[in-house]
Amino acid sequence: LLLRYLQKYRHVAYIDADAFFYWESGNIFQLCSIQDKDFYFSNDRSVDRINSGFIMVKNSPYAHKFLETWAYDEELYQSHKDSPFWDQSALNDLYDSNYEGIQERSILYDYGFFQHFRLNEEFEPKPYIFHAAGKTREHRIDTFREYMSYVEHMSKKSKPPPLSNLMEKIESVNENPANPNQIDEITSPTVAFINTRRKPI
Repeated sequence: LLLRYLQKYRHVAYIDADAFFYWESGNIFQLCSIQDKDFYFSNDRSVDRINSGFIMVKNSPYAHKFLETWAYDEELYQSHKDSPFWDQSALNDLYDSNYEGIQERSILYDYGFFQHFRLNEEFEPKPYIFHAAGKTREHRIDTFREYMSYVEHMSKKSKPPPLSNLMEKIESVNENPANPNQIDEITSPTVAFINTRRKPI
């Protein structure tokens, strides 16, 4: 999925289905202008290992080549297929061996910067993401429902931005769809999020 969408955007963020961004989170892609890397990784909680539940990737030839290896290298797959987290295990082996200079082409943020796994943990500043890693199905459902209620409550407090300017742009495009500048302004975002899950909850 990263390979499929990366060619269309400057950066792509992958997030596990058992994770969500906090309502208060800022624009995580601003980090890409501060640290210009091909990959942005997050450390795991109890071990010095990458947790692949959240990754940001830059659209670059290097990133495409690395993702091809991680996803489709048969030898790499065979040596990790019996691990319960084979994709994460394979990624960490590539990182530990500094495959194709991945350590220099990426940044590995400490646990608690991008994401954290326990709601009672406190960090300053607050992480961008809560990730229910290793939790039961019931715990995930209850936690997410509770947080969605909180988001709905907060969204009602926030005054939505006016739509008049956007509607004028859309109507202008509809009147003159041959104008590529106006179409690009509305329909060409610079980033995308991909959210997948292996089993339905």
